[in-house]
Formats: sequence, structure tokens, C-alpha cells
Amino acid sequence: MEKKMEITGMMCGHCEASVKKALEAVAGVDHAEVSHEKGEAIVFLKEEVEDATLKAAVEAQDYGVTNTRIRWASWRKCHCAEKKTAASGRERRKRL
Repeated sequence: MEKKMEITGMMCGHCEASVKKALEAVAGVDHAEVSHEKGEAIVFLKEEVEDATLKAAVEAQDYGVTNTRIRWASWRKCHCAEKKTAASGRERRKRL
């Protein structure tokens, strides 16, 4: 699962590194991609992590978090969607 966090207060690469280090220290986080230019972090999770936990890690470094949400681009890559498409193709062939 991936979560996108909107972060305020980052101004440079050092800020990015501080936020990245804080997020990657949270249990359940695989890695994080942080951009001060976009004001965001994409957090890649190994297991479910509460939004409040991620927010607290960032705020402990004196940055703000305005929003945290599931990054749906990762959800669309789910194999369930592929199975559904394959099943609907089989159904169409049966009707022909």
C-alpha cells in the first residue's frame, strides 16, 4: 500500500532527508519518497500504519502535515482488477 502525505515547511534537500529518515523509522514503513518541491511524501508500506503515526513522525521534525490519503495509483495495479477483466472476457466469448 502507498500513502501520499502533503507536507508543509520543507524548503530544501536537507528537509527532504529529515522527513524521509523520520518516516522510514516508523515500524511498517518500507521506504519513502519525499519532495520539497511538490510538498509531498509517498510512503510505501509493508503493513498498515495509522495516518496519525505517520503524521506524528513528520511533526516531530517540525514540519506540518495537511493531508494523508491512500495513493490510489497503487490500488489500480492490484491483481484483482486483472482477474475481473479476464473473467469478463471469458463471459463475452461464451456468449458468442
